[in-house]
Amino acid sequence: MTEERASVISRRTVIKGGTWAIPAVTVATAVPAYAASYCTAGNQAQIAAALETFVVDSLEINFYQAVYSINGGTGFSVVNVKNISGQSLTFEEENPLTLRIDAVDITGNRQRNLTGSDLGQTVQDLGYDEARRTRTFIWQLRTTLAPGAEPDFRFAWGRTWGTVKSKVVVTPVLAIPKEAELSSILPTGDASACAEHYQQALNDAKHRQFRYRGPQGEGRLKSGQGVDSSVIGDYFSGNNPGDGIY
Repeated sequence: MTEERASVISRRTVIKGGTWAIPAVTVATAVPAYAASYCTAGNQAQIAAALETFVVDSLEINFYQAVYSINGGTGFSVVNVKNISGQSLTFEEENPLTLRIDAVDITGNRQRNLTGSDLGQTVQDLGYDEARRTRTFIWQLRTTLAPGAEPDFRFAWGRTWGTVKSKVVVTPVLAIPKEAELSSILPTGDASACAEHYQQALNDAKHRQFRYRGPQGEGRLKSGQGVDSSVIGDYFSGNNPGDGIY
């Protein structure tokens, strides 16, 4: 082998070795960056504890019917959401406690006259859907609920002489209290590293957030699932049937 040939081989060998060395250097420098974005077991435990305290089984939906209200007649009924977490829950402007409330006519052939209201909170009337025979309200609460607090959404039902009877279906839309937000659980650096883990844990917790209770049954609502007054019944006084029909 000539001296010139040996020199070429030598240079090629060095270059080839260099190309394999580059990934090794890259991997070595990437490790600290990966470690910095890792959600530690301790942080995961903090997230789990916060969601268990402030989200899981934290709110309960009930229905009530006023004295002397009769099905298809003039009267009042209430949708009640109760804080059963044992902790204060704060719902702020950007994340209000939001429920969709559907008043569904189940008998008769005309629209039921009714109003829905809640003193001091936001109620949006989306109007009546003829095809579904349903009037929809969006109820939003921006407040702090003390343990055991149970704000009411009130229906005033118009008289139909029994020709139009109605039921109510309540579906939670959004209910993430400030205490369960990631920024309230972890400091900024850790929160950034745990964002993906937190979202997955929160999605799971949402399926276990709301409960319902009535004289005909109780249980847990999955995320996006509604509770029907005619299925679980309503708490009542006087001679009301407690069947969840108005």
